[in-house]
Amino acid sequence: MEEATTLAQKYEDFSMLISLCFQSNDMNKLEQYKMMFKDQGFLDILHNWHIEKGNFGQLLSCDRKTNQSEDYTKLLDNHPYLTWIHQIGADNFSGAAHSLKSMADKESVFMDRQKMMLTLSSLSALAADGDVGLDDHLTDVETRLEKIDHQNKILQSLGKDSDCYPPNKTGEIIELCLNDNTGVLENCYMSVLHAVSLIKDIAIKKELINAVLCKCILSDSWEACQMLQLNVIVKEKLFTKALQCCSTKDTYTNLIPDLQTLNSSSTDLNMQMESNTFIYQQLKACYEVINISS
Repeated sequence: MEEATTLAQKYEDFSMLISLCFQSNDMNKLEQYKMMFKDQGFLDILHNWHIEKGNFGQLLSCDRKTNQSEDYTKLLDNHPYLTWIHQIGADNFSGAAHSLKSMADKESVFMDRQKMMLTLSSLSALAADGDVGLDDHLTDVETRLEKIDHQNKILQSLGKDSDCYPPNKTGEIIELCLNDNTGVLENCYMSVLHAVSLIKDIAIKKELINAVLCKCILSDSWEACQMLQLNVIVKEKLFTKALQCCSTKDTYTNLIPDLQTLNSSSTDLNMQMESNTFIYQQLKACYEVINISS
């Protein structure tokens, strides 16, 4: 062992020195080598050795009082799943918040994993007490978490497994609901409307809100009724509830189309209105009940 150590030091075989230190459990010697060969790239070799061996705990347990913490942060740039843990250990909560959000932005496989990263990012930002620069960060994370919660509610209503559904597929999730004919929209229409409101493309947003409201109309039956009962009956319609939901939130108000726009956006609705003389009158009443111009 001594001869191997001597030769490794002489020829600066850092991988051998590291291996010998761990074989002999001589961590004091390892710390000496870190300082002795710092300028020769010893820490880089040690980092790669830990990665190859899967010794991730060793990477994250460096002494905060030395400059190793800063060095490891640079070395971990290519390992984001380790970087944020290292930043937490070094009390760099602001850095951890940004690292976690960056990972969430790139997540493309599991929605629940993205939610976990965003939640941890929010907690890290809150732990960075006094960092005013994180206010916008927190607002953005909270908005995205709310979006994921609504997407999960829609998927659960559809009987889909939200645990393994890919993130950032708002439009696709809404389409799943629109193509469903089992009546689940009544259970999740508020989540659907919220998901639509968060879509940034104005044209797609308008197209989807029209489709959702038309689906609400077509999900109900519109039999003839007496005028005295009209307002009472339309209050129970899913379409009225959806309009009410839109009218009570500022972010939804500009989504509400007029009746003519709805009629022209759906062939099925247009056919129903032509064959059912009562439906137009009742749909107008739905708007009037919540004081919206039709």
